[in-house]
Amino acid sequence: MSLPGVGQGAAALACVLIAVAGRVAAGLIPPVAPPVIATPMRWNPFSETVANVRLGAQDPVVFRSMLAISWMWFFGAVFLSQFPAFAKDVLHGDEQVASLLLVLFSLGIGAGALLCESLGRRGGSQAQGVGLVPIGALGMSAFAIDLYFAVRGLQPSALQDIVTFVGVPAHWRVMADLVLMSLFTGLFSVPLYALIQQRSPAGHRARIIAANNILNALFMVASALIAGALLGAGLTVPDVFLATGLVNALFCAYVFVRVPLYGQGLRALLRGR
Repeated sequence: MSLPGVGQGAAALACVLIAVAGRVAAGLIPPVAPPVIATPMRWNPFSETVANVRLGAQDPVVFRSMLAISWMWFFGAVFLSQFPAFAKDVLHGDEQVASLLLVLFSLGIGAGALLCESLGRRGGSQAQGVGLVPIGALGMSAFAIDLYFAVRGLQPSALQDIVTFVGVPAHWRVMADLVLMSLFTGLFSVPLYALIQQRSPAGHRARIIAANNILNALFMVASALIAGALLGAGLTVPDVFLATGLVNALFCAYVFVRVPLYGQGLRALLRGR
């Protein structure tokens, strides 16, 4: 961490305390008995990976939700991996500014996740919050694209620390874009996870979630390769952000057309029932 007045020891202690708090919270989850299904143990990770993905693909809604979650990880990985270069080369900030971007992104994700319960409840039990997914996708693209335009007018300057950076009015739009983009990412992702768990058969739910995690990892690797290729081709970091926001709109539009459930949930959410 590179925040002023925060040493390595304090940062490490904070990480440990947060981990302990998470473990305590996990222990408060009500226990649930596993389903009694005799599934033979197979030690070939490749065949089991394929089998797990096929289980998820049996329900098109589940599989396309898995793809949407994996795309969310692609989207987030593009931004997170480019924050150091974005802070230094575009925002003219030091490592403190790069840390600030990470903090803003994390706060936005958390806020979006917390908002899902209260906002999704408006759609009733049948909607299950899936109406938030199109709203989240729209916000992700809108603020990713606005971030591109927000940095176009920034003038070159000497390297700035976090105090100097925050004191520049033009930077507030950049920070707002990051917070709101990540907030809508939280609105986008949480209902998808809930939908997968709701629609997956109890006996195969864990395997389908495992398949989802595998797809997530593949999409994150792809994000690094594609972002590297775009930067190598001469695009700037803001250009990559703009392209990601535009592709997000196209990808999500495809998923929503193929899965009408999201549109139905959105209509239920807007009607308030």
